[in-house]
Amino acid sequence: MSALMQESTIPLKIDILKNAKTASARLSFNDGRIGAIFPDKPFFITTINSHFIPKPPLSHDMHLCTDGRFGEHDPTRVPQFYDETICHHVVISRRPKADDIDHPYRDFIAIWQDVETQRDVVWSQGSMSGIGILRRDFLEDLQRAYNHIDIRCSNAFKHSGIPDSYRLLLKVCHSRMGALLQRIGKVSSDLMTIKVMVTTAQRFWLEMAAAMDYMDYFRPMMDGLAQKNPCRKSDRLMGAFTTNVDVVQSFCAAGIPVYFVRPLTLFDNQVILKVVPLLRSSSIICELPQCPYPVIFTGAPSDLRKHIAAHKFLKKFQACRDPFNFETVQFLPPPQPPSHGPIRSTPSQKHRHQHSSQKSRAKPSNSTNSANQARDKFADLSGEYAPPPIPAWASANTSINRQLIRSLRRVPGKYDNCYYFPDPGLITYANPDRQQTYLSQLDHCFDALQFRASNAASNALPLLPQQWRDVLALSLKRSQSGKAIASNSAKRFSTAEETLGLCMATQGVEVQLVPPTRGLLDGPFDSQRGKAIVWQLCELNFRFELLALDARLTSAPPPKPGEDSEDLHSNFRLNRQECIMQVFPESSLSLAEPALANLGLSAADWTTRYERLQALREVMARWCVNIPDDATGVLGMHTSEETGLRIEKALACHYAQTFYDYFGRPLILPRSHERA
Repeated sequence: MSALMQESTIPLKIDILKNAKTASARLSFNDGRIGAIFPDKPFFITTINSHFIPKPPLSHDMHLCTDGRFGEHDPTRVPQFYDETICHHVVISRRPKADDIDHPYRDFIAIWQDVETQRDVVWSQGSMSGIGILRRDFLEDLQRAYNHIDIRCSNAFKHSGIPDSYRLLLKVCHSRMGALLQRIGKVSSDLMTIKVMVTTAQRFWLEMAAAMDYMDYFRPMMDGLAQKNPCRKSDRLMGAFTTNVDVVQSFCAAGIPVYFVRPLTLFDNQVILKVVPLLRSSSIICELPQCPYPVIFTGAPSDLRKHIAAHKFLKKFQACRDPFNFETVQFLPPPQPPSHGPIRSTPSQKHRHQHSSQKSRAKPSNSTNSANQARDKFADLSGEYAPPPIPAWASANTSINRQLIRSLRRVPGKYDNCYYFPDPGLITYANPDRQQTYLSQLDHCFDALQFRASNAASNALPLLPQQWRDVLALSLKRSQSGKAIASNSAKRFSTAEETLGLCMATQGVEVQLVPPTRGLLDGPFDSQRGKAIVWQLCELNFRFELLALDARLTSAPPPKPGEDSEDLHSNFRLNRQECIMQVFPESSLSLAEPALANLGLSAADWTTRYERLQALREVMARWCVNIPDDATGVLGMHTSEETGLRIEKALACHYAQTFYDYFGRPLILPRSHERA
């Protein structure tokens, strides 16, 4: 097809109605009830089962447009050139017409609805303007459509005869749509990201519905195993363009709209009853965003690779990027073959380690409130704003053995000593004045930190503790505006603003990092609110550190012959991320809600907590570091709390040890949250 479309663009003057007078009562697949000529190319199109001919995709560049779709290259809005690899695209449902009361998907009109800027987004009132979440009733309509397709998918999975390719398609689209709906309704994003996430969820739904319709109804008809159902109207389907007469015949038999494309040089005895103009749908938007994304694909509009490129591009909006930006970690060759599981040191090594570590650790000062004093990062948090520890996790960092062969032979990474969110210890160990400043700054700009972590276009990197101190002290810049600021301090302030501000400058949002007034600093920061903020810092750091550690300890399987290795890798990482999100009650990495803390790893009720522990252990089970035997017992509703606590503590200690072995520092531990 691509070669055909690249022929001479000089149109031929041919009367395609010349055979209409000799038409018989019955038209063949070679004929057309209506026909059209390309305005600038020597081709004609016919159809015998549609009352209009849409304009086919002709441009060679595919862009993301302002509505979050791909313009004329979007298979949910425009018929595409047929490819048997994605044959279900031809039965994607069109938007139900107002008078089509029998349309099978009429109750799910939200699947075709565009996101309107003012009507459909609830805008954030924090430090950032231009970010928000999807309106609740729109989200509920999408969720209702998802529940419908969820039941259909469950029934489809019960049939053993479903082809593996379609089983995989349904599984992927089903899980990705569910994850997107969780994110759309909870994580504040810029308008373009909201649009892309909504249209991607809609696309997943339409592809799932089309795949099941194709398998259950249309494929059997094309194979001659079922009769055509008059209730299945062809004008409800997307259809396809093709140059293959066999495809025309099959689609006509199944009631699928088909548009037969041929060079004018092949026009001979074809009967065309009426000439019509090519119809361009009013729902197609080709305008590029104010900050356009790069061209997603360049090539023939009939090239299958453009659909593959579209799915690859959309994955960027579905995944959180590993902030530590490592796919693998290099290790020096060990002097001897490693044993299975964690490589523990000998008792003598452990004794020497304990003796030396007591000397090497900085002793806590009588005053733990100085931000400049060294602190023991292996020790648990303490102070007014420290949330209570989770019993099984409280001693996980202090139990780390720093003399394991694996950790000693680790090659340090550039960002290993950095944090994606501020280290909670910066707050709990600061002096009272700094605590007020830091917590007020965090209370003001927490939405900016979350946006920085979750936005698909963010180039944010983890920061060193001193860089985070500069960010958290930005409000001091305003109080010192009437004084001369030391050049080093001014430079740090400028760097801090750039660190957070510039990575968001091109996303159609604005951020005011410095609180507008200093009224919040007139008295001590509220203790409960402060604990909630520190709890969020602990939780979000823990989540992104888990994501980063998982990226270091897992790898995609080798590609099969003909399989795209890049696509395989991105799918693998998305699947791993979905597994990780099951550990947390929000099903999110960048959103930690204090109100849901008692449903997560810190749940007081064992029957709630064990499910999160089981999800965490399933994530860790895929790592190249084996789970120790004392953490492999049964986790279940009927497990005694004593046994469960023993397994939980062993799992926490193993996790902390593994993190230290690969990052060279203690992890940020998850904690409990006391509700006021």
